[in-house]
Amino acid sequence: MQLILITRSDKSHISLKLHGWRLWLAISLLASILLLVMRFGMTLNAESGSLTESVVEWWKLSREDSLAKELGSLKAKVDLLESTLSVIEGDASGRPAGDYPEERPPRMEELEIRVQKISLAMKDMMDDRQKVFERISTGPAAHPINNFARISSGFGMRRDPFSRRKAFHRGVDFIAKSGTPVYAIGDGVVEVIGRVGGYGNLVEIRHSPQLKSAYAHLQGIEVVAGMPVRAGQRIARVGSTGRSTGSHLHFELILNKRPINPRPFLARVRKSEKVSKIKISESQ
Repeated sequence: MQLILITRSDKSHISLKLHGWRLWLAISLLASILLLVMRFGMTLNAESGSLTESVVEWWKLSREDSLAKELGSLKAKVDLLESTLSVIEGDASGRPAGDYPEERPPRMEELEIRVQKISLAMKDMMDDRQKVFERISTGPAAHPINNFARISSGFGMRRDPFSRRKAFHRGVDFIAKSGTPVYAIGDGVVEVIGRVGGYGNLVEIRHSPQLKSAYAHLQGIEVVAGMPVRAGQRIARVGSTGRSTGSHLHFELILNKRPINPRPFLARVRKSEKVSKIKISESQ
């Protein structure tokens, strides 16, 4: 067998003569290469088909998921619209709206129940606060500092004198000279004394299971923890300890572990005739 190879450039040719075992070897190699090429083509076609099927399946699932989400969104909008129309119809007809003439939508009933519970809880809280105020006001009560002291910073949100940012103020600040006497507002037991963070020197008095009073930035504390005190008894003097810009008294009322605005109590004390009858002993 003779093979002739011709090049395009110079049209020269190469002649190969194959015979015997060389011929059979060449035929075997060509046959093997041909089989490999055919097998590779079949595999590629199969994989291509499988890949195409996977892509199509993924697209179908994605589309179904997208449609399901859109359907859910539309259903929610329809439910909201139906609920709104039901309420409007009820208001227009002068009777409760709903599937049946005498029934309201469950959502409205649940909201009403929650509103009632919140209203009752707020009423109970206000009643408890009123009882505490009445208990203190009807019993011996005193102003924490002389009645002529001016409040320089009230209860609630204010601009912090140090950071200049809005911050919650837990009590009221009275302007007073250093050394001005500080008095217990009512009968009670001293619960806390000592230096406490930004409060500086602090005194806390327990007046009832629910109510405490606190006096901060003090100097010359004259009571000890566990000591019973009477309304109008001197407990310390005004100072400028802790986080303070100058001498003043920071006063707090804490009801059920939460600070409350002490102004209503202070107003009652000022109006009470008992304030003028309380004799403050400087020796106490």
